[in-house]
Amino acid sequence: MLPGWGNDMAEVWLVTNRKLVKNRCLLKKVESLCRRGIDGVILREKDLPTKELYHLAREIRAVTKQYGVKLIVNKSIETALAVEAEGIHLGSDALPLHNARLIVPAYMKIGVSVHSAEEAKTAAAERADYILAGNVYATASKPNLAGRGTAWLSRVVQTVYPLPVLAIGGINESNAGEVLKAGAAGVAAISGLLVNNNPGKLIEIIKGQRT
Repeated sequence: MLPGWGNDMAEVWLVTNRKLVKNRCLLKKVESLCRRGIDGVILREKDLPTKELYHLAREIRAVTKQYGVKLIVNKSIETALAVEAEGIHLGSDALPLHNARLIVPAYMKIGVSVHSAEEAKTAAAERADYILAGNVYATASKPNLAGRGTAWLSRVVQTVYPLPVLAIGGINESNAGEVLKAGAAGVAAISGLLVNNNPGKLIEIIKGQRT
């Protein structure tokens, strides 16, 4: 369960990468996944100029509002504010969390990407609202990195409990159950949702689990 969002079921989050979508039609894919029951979208298009990111965020925001799906914007606080997103996500190259807290309004959630239990502990101490932990398994988006595994994920979860942890990296229909058994509050996926021929099956498996 992500804080303040009132759900005791495991959550499914899309992390965007428009370059993976056929004909670059990300908006249609987002709408399809919203219809299938995802809980949130993390808009992560690092190479987009500010103006283009804003226009894309505005279009996606219209879709997420229609389906009651939450929108988090990666790194760009100004874009998140402009489209009234539910939150901002900070990666390793983003503004430090304690500085972001000075800028974003209280209603906005702030999530942080972590790659170790130590990073997770720091994020929790700085009052992150959720943790994105990865990569759990080998993934095409980071071909040079081995998966850290579910034992590692379990350590992260235990380190920051009761702060919710979303797991990311190589998660699919066959291993999603193990990820949730390790204590993750949900799963975030890129290719697992964007290029999956049957994303509904992955969504169904994850959302069928209680956290």
